Amino acid sequence: MRFNNRNAQELYYFLFWLYLGASIFCFLMTVILLIIYYLTGFSDSLNVGSLFLLMVFFLGAFYFRINALHYHRILIENENRGEGIQEDIQFSKTFKLNFMSKKQDKSTKNTKKKKRSAR
Repeated sequence: MRFNNRNAQELYYFLFWLYLGASIFCFLMTVILLIIYYLTGFSDSLNVGSLFLLMVFFLGAFYFRINALHYHRILIENENRGEGIQEDIQFSKTFKLNFMSKKQDKSTKNTKKKKRSAR
C-alpha cells in the first residue's frame, strides 16, 4: 500500500503509537491484576468475574500489539518501497547510460572497420 500523501502516513504512524500504548497499558494491567489476585489476601475470594477481567486484559494486550505491529509493517513497507523505487530508477539510469555508451563504442568501432574495409 503506497501513500499518496503525507497525511495518510501520519495517520498510520499515529495509529501505530496508539495501539502500542494501549497494548502496554493492557499488559501492565494484566501484571497488576496478577499480583493483586495471587500474591495478596484477595486470592481467597477470587471469583470467575475477576478471572474474566484478567483474561480480557490479557487478550486485549495481544490484540492491540498485533494491530500495532500491522501498522508498523505498513509503514516500513512504504518506506522500503520508496527507497527501492529510487534505487531502481538510479540503477536503470546507470544501466541505460552504460548500455548506451557500450552501444556507441561498438558503433564507432563498426564504422571504423567499414571505413578501413572501404579503402
